[in-house]
Parts: sequence; structure tokens; C-alpha cells
Amino acid sequence: MLISMVFETRFSGDVYPQNWEFFVTTLSFFIVLAVPGVVYRYQWLPMQKKFK
Repeated sequence: MLISMVFETRFSGDVYPQNWEFFVTTLSFFIVLAVPGVVYRYQWLPMQKKFK
């Protein structure tokens, strides 16, 4: 995070403050990108082991 703040300060001159939209978007991206791993771990692998 410190590295990103340094880049932002260097290229734009100021660190832009984040509001609630930033955090909601970040949480949404995390959930969307985590779903395939959860499905693979808890649904796909047990199904594969059951049929072997």
C-alpha cells in the first residue's frame, strides 16, 4: 500500500481520498474473484473424490 501511495503522489501530486464507493467496489471484486476458488475447493474436489 505504501508503494501505491508513493506512485500516486509522484504521478498525480496528491493521494486521492477513498470514499465508500471504493471499498464497496474492492469488496465486490474480492467476492467475484474468490468464488471460483471456493467452488473448486468445496464442491468440485469432493465430487471428484466421491467418483474415484
